[in-house]
Amino acid sequence: MAINEINGKNASRLYCINLQMFKTSHVVMKLYEDAYREYGIKATQLPVLNVIEQFDLVTIKEIADVTASERSVLSRKLQVMEKNGWIKSETIYDTREKAFRLSDSGKELVQKILPIRLKVQNQLMGKLSVDEQHLLMSLCEKLQ
Repeated sequence: MAINEINGKNASRLYCINLQMFKTSHVVMKLYEDAYREYGIKATQLPVLNVIEQFDLVTIKEIADVTASERSVLSRKLQVMEKNGWIKSETIYDTREKAFRLSDSGKELVQKILPIRLKVQNQLMGKLSVDEQHLLMSLCEKLQ
């Protein structure tokens, strides 16, 4: 049974998942943005760099699949990251598709930012009990 079915119209406004996710996302992204500012990278760019690092050589389609992002949005991010020297593009000759890998400066950036990312993550997760942390991650996966 949904929340608004239990408590009426006011509950549906208070428990609007869109609003709650929007607010939570804003708070989380702001913490990461503030922490990454001195490194010149946006919070929305680091997950893309992490995916590229994991795959070594990865196409935009593969990045889109892993990050659940639109290709057009990724295309712009990848252009900026390439301009910043964090990634290199290559053409996969048998498919004529463009693929990306981290440059040396991209690898350095990912390593420099790792402790900062973990600090912010610990700050956020530290507000939750261990059970709540597991539940949060489980619910996020379930909603994807």
